[in-house]
Amino acid sequence: KFGDSTPDSRPHGCTVVAADVSFPHALESFGLPERWARLALPSTMRLASNDNDASLHSTGFPYRLFNLDVFRYDSTVHTGLYGSVPFLLAHGGASAMADGNPAEPAAESTSVGFL
Repeated sequence: KFGDSTPDSRPHGCTVVAADVSFPHALESFGLPERWARLALPSTMRLASNDNDASLHSTGFPYRLFNLDVFRYDSTVHTGLYGSVPFLLAHGGASAMADGNPAEPAAESTSVGFL
C-alpha cells in the first residue's frame, strides 16, 4: 500500500533484475532522492543475531523506486515521496551508480554501500 492510496496490485512486480554494487572505500552512501531519510542513507540490512552466522539480513524495508506523489507519509519507512531518481553516490573514492532500467527497482543498503 502506498501511503493513503490504494493497495499495490503487484507488490513484488513481474520481473527481477539484480545487481550487486559495492563501494569498497566508502563509509556512507548518498542519493535516491525524493524520500524521507537522512542525506547519508540509513542501512536497510543488519547482521544476523547468531554469533556463528555473519550473513546480512533485510530489515524488510528496502528502498523502492517508483513514481508517485504522496501527501501524507510515514517517516519510519523509506518510501518515495514524489519521483524516482535511481542515482547513488558514495563518499570516498570517485564512486557513483545510475540505473537506467524503467522497471520498479528496490535497493538494500549497508553502512558501506548498497547490495
